[in-house]
Amino acid sequence: MNWKRTTIEMLLLLAAAVCIGVIVNMGRAEAHKLAWFRTEPRVARSTDARLPAPAPSAPGDPGALYTKVTAEVAFRMHDAGALFIDARRTDAFEAGHIAGARSIPVWEHDADTRIEAMVLQGVPFDRELVVYCSGLTCEDSARLAEKLALAGFYKISVYEEGYPDWVKRSWPVSRGAKP
Repeated sequence: MNWKRTTIEMLLLLAAAVCIGVIVNMGRAEAHKLAWFRTEPRVARSTDARLPAPAPSAPGDPGALYTKVTAEVAFRMHDAGALFIDARRTDAFEAGHIAGARSIPVWEHDADTRIEAMVLQGVPFDRELVVYCSGLTCEDSARLAEKLALAGFYKISVYEEGYPDWVKRSWPVSRGAKP
């Protein structure tokens, strides 16, 4: 029996199996792909405006990093004391923001420092967080939600319609650098 040849054949079969597995996985629907092959983070969506405030923390998809919420759910979460986080740049935040929101501009150099400061200030990892930015075309809130999840927070919601929708509904806003 030739061990060298047998070992080579086993390695070739293993490599072929891995290649076939990767190819098959790439052809699967996004929701069914293995985590390291997904092109988008998994997100659960909460659109039921009849949900009790605050909105459910555990999304239906256990692999989701955050839940997307409607304006009505975001408003009820605001009334229930959820911590709102503005992902827009500092100048946009100072021009106007949702009342009580913190500023963590995801693209500014100190975003990670601000997240670390939240942890050091004792914001619990199970605190309800609602992240928003400049509306449906803005992806900053999703990026910041991912950063917050990586920092250990796990009750994260994204209000996709964001600040413009909040203002349009005449809900409470503040101006300046402080929440």
